[in-house]
Amino acid sequence: MLSRTARFEVRYPMIKVPVLSLTVYILFLSLLSSPISALANLDVASFEAFDGFLAPTDQDKVSYYIEQFLAHPETTKELLERSAIYFPTIEKELYKQGLPEELKVLPLIESRCNPQAISYVGAAGLWQFMVPTARQMGLTINSQIDERCDPQKATEAALAYLQYLHQKYEDWSLVFAAYNAGPTRVNRAIKQAGGDRCFEAIKAFLPKQTREYIPKYLAAQYVIEHHRQYGIQPDALDLDMQMTSTIRLLDKMSLSTISKITGIEKEKVALLNPSLRKSYVPKVSDGFDLVLPARVAQSLHLHILGQPQRTIGLRYHTIELLIEQEISLSAIGEELEIDPYLLKSWNQLTGKLIPTGTILTIHEIYSPINNWIRTYTPLRSTVITLDPIPSQRHQMKKEGVRSIPQTNALAWQETFNWDLHKMSLVDL
Repeated sequence: MLSRTARFEVRYPMIKVPVLSLTVYILFLSLLSSPISALANLDVASFEAFDGFLAPTDQDKVSYYIEQFLAHPETTKELLERSAIYFPTIEKELYKQGLPEELKVLPLIESRCNPQAISYVGAAGLWQFMVPTARQMGLTINSQIDERCDPQKATEAALAYLQYLHQKYEDWSLVFAAYNAGPTRVNRAIKQAGGDRCFEAIKAFLPKQTREYIPKYLAAQYVIEHHRQYGIQPDALDLDMQMTSTIRLLDKMSLSTISKITGIEKEKVALLNPSLRKSYVPKVSDGFDLVLPARVAQSLHLHILGQPQRTIGLRYHTIELLIEQEISLSAIGEELEIDPYLLKSWNQLTGKLIPTGTILTIHEIYSPINNWIRTYTPLRSTVITLDPIPSQRHQMKKEGVRSIPQTNALAWQETFNWDLHKMSLVDL
């Protein structure tokens, strides 16, 4: 089912989202002069919940915002790079809460996918929560911590809030309007429209920013899908920002101390923990969930346990697998013990099935000293062993993987590492 090819260049894991519905597809064909061959395969079913978003009077606005994205390629490139960091987290939570995957685009127009963004009215984080709404949704905000800027916690709260709004309005266009302008403003607009709950009927009574919210959303959706055909290519992703682990700290610790223990620069520690308002992790009753690159988390764990620190020296290892038989994304993620949402991100995948002939890029964490690979999955607790692989394990083979001819030492080393790929390091 799987074949492996020996390549080591790291490709940028761009996100793909389901393409627009047939109605929007026809609209874009009429708007854009360049051919849009990428829209050939339509996933109409995935957009059923979003049908009717785009009114005919909004066509020029959608075109305008697409042109704005394309007219500023460097800014758009940065936006796409940030989305690659946070989309896997958002997609996973959307699945858990049973919401449409397309909602992941909202942080692009809310905050430009910047968890540290603060608006002129005081909204903050990826999802741009105001303080009262954030506290209503259970987020902590004080002088030391602002969980509106925590990507995981803010995403959980934002999606729960969207669930609430959808139960209230039962119309995604009204949900978007209420998320942007607030339910009070939408309720007033419905009243002014004589009780009509159709977005077309009430939009005249909404602020300009809210009227243009859906056109911005559709423009962002289009640019995410088709940026490459316009020559916009994001830089390679810093895997430290995506392959992370969480350690709960019960005591105060400065970011400088964490940096010294882990070898990660203080600025990156702060970037991974944007909810921190100070240069230290505060002592809180339930502990603080500190996010670190998974490759260095063990160093801090040993420090907390008071054990002698050892030079671990974990690195990233990139391989490619050829899919020889169609398989679902969830199945391959389970087989490789890798978060399927990261696989989707790294390989620009759409849909639930990976077709035959696809070459998957896989990033792993490995020890160049002990010659073992730790597969990465944030879906369950993992343990890093510091002991070398026992010699009797060296001959283990992974079923379904076509071996590489061992023509030289490098090929042998790579085959050796891959033979150990499915082993559970916890069991060693």
